[in-house]
Amino acid sequence: MVETYKFATSGEPVTVPTTLPVPLSGGEWEQKQLRCQEAGYDLTPYAGQTLSLTKIQLVQGYYYSFLFPQATIYGMEVVSMEGELPLSLWVVSKDQATVCSYVSLAAITQDYLTLRQTGYFTSDVFAVNDVHIR
Repeated sequence: MVETYKFATSGEPVTVPTTLPVPLSGGEWEQKQLRCQEAGYDLTPYAGQTLSLTKIQLVQGYYYSFLFPQATIYGMEVVSMEGELPLSLWVVSKDQATVCSYVSLAAITQDYLTLRQTGYFTSDVFAVNDVHIR
């Protein structure tokens, strides 16, 4: 996965067993399943199974550039926010074969919280092929 998307990593990967819920709807795994589907994966056949979940810290970040209206005492003004959010790559595998991969924020930052309040983000989980990962 790292090679496929030409990701640069830092630190050592950490792998833990995880059992997927049945069904995958609702909660955190619903968002992960949606992001996996955006990248061409489907976790549905693995619901209820114990898989390996590997976390890899990425050097790349999620770049954002956003303009939004903000009320001031003088009326409305347009505020610009741009920057980079730190990311972790997650690889879900069974018997050494990747069955899904997604990216999440490595840390919840104040910028992320501000952008989430404006509706820019609906989740802190992203498809591994998201164009904002650079």
